[in-house]
Amino acid sequence: LDAAFKQDNEEFPTVIELMHKEISKSGATPITDNSVDLKGGSGASTISPEDSNEDGSDDDSPRKPPRELTPEEIEAERLRKLAEEAAERERAEKKAEEQRKKRELQKKEEEKRQTELRKLEKKEREKLAKEKAKEEKKQEQAAKQVEELKIKQQQQREAQREAALQEEAERKRLHEEQLIARAFETDR
Repeated sequence: LDAAFKQDNEEFPTVIELMHKEISKSGATPITDNSVDLKGGSGASTISPEDSNEDGSDDDSPRKPPRELTPEEIEAERLRKLAEEAAERERAEKKAEEQRKKRELQKKEEEKRQTELRKLEKKEREKLAKEKAKEEKKQEQAAKQVEELKIKQQQQREAQREAALQEEAERKRLHEEQLIARAFETDR
């Protein structure tokens, strides 16, 4: 741009053309305004699209043919495009990497949830097994107590029967002694 200022005549057509190219590269549309004094009047070469033609051309103004780009400019444009493509590839790779990391993180979180779930299920199974074992032990103890009670009752019945038999035997013996004692008394 500085070189164009030095080489251009006082109306600066090359400078304006370069600026229009830069505006075009940025995605905007440069608009030529013939009402602008190129010798330093208003200092602007473009206006808003509402104030001029959309295509930037007037029927009564002669258009200069576009200037051909120099090899340096062509090379600069090629390098700029390569840099843009490289930047786009880098962005795509970065996005892919972020998505991969996000998937890995989600996978790890899912594995962690599954592990926690398995731990909870295992604890629940262990708890149920302990409760079942406890219940079985209670039932065994209750069955043992019932068995002990039956044995005790059986022993009590046997002891009562034995006591009743001894009592009966003692009565018989006393009765026989009384009979014998009466028989001796009657014999005397």
